Amino acid sequence: MKSHGPLLADASLTGTILALCLPSCTSCHGIGRYLSRGRSNTCRCVYRKVFDLVMTQVHNRTGYAHDFKKQTFKQSEWLADVQLLAMRALDGHELSKTIYRLGCVEDRDYKVVSAKVGLSRGNYFHAVYRMKEVVGRAWLETKPHAVYPTDQYFSLELPDAQHKRTKHRRIDSPFVPTQQPAAMVRAAAA
Repeated sequence: MKSHGPLLADASLTGTILALCLPSCTSCHGIGRYLSRGRSNTCRCVYRKVFDLVMTQVHNRTGYAHDFKKQTFKQSEWLADVQLLAMRALDGHELSKTIYRLGCVEDRDYKVVSAKVGLSRGNYFHAVYRMKEVVGRAWLETKPHAVYPTDQYFSLELPDAQHKRTKHRRIDSPFVPTQQPAAMVRAAAA
């Protein structure tokens, strides 16, 4: 019998893929990978789940979009990466770009979007699933810094910079209070 190689080919994404797959998926049967023509492929249910999780984070973080004082540079950079990667992944697919822009970014109802693009309800949702797979794959597999998982994107240290760690000294400045605020109030009142 012919060996198809290891089922979980990418060791860096193995845990993520297994955690994101749907247990009821008929393609991967809850493993997150399936064999096709002798190759191990990540299941489409994983890419759709990545898309849904990233869009949830986008909607949670865009509450700060109009209040620039509360939005950090890293959050702005992440939101820009999300939008630019989605547009790059959908380059050449004008229908999918329109569905992404209207249905996901502008968060319009499916009835409005399907009427705008001229698709029936069933064909509209098939187009949405295809768009989610393409964009979710781009968000998950972009190297060296993928948009998903977000905790790695927002981490303070880069993985390849761990050997360059230096010890930081604390600089005592006369402008930085060394006492707790409550102690400072008591000292000022006495």
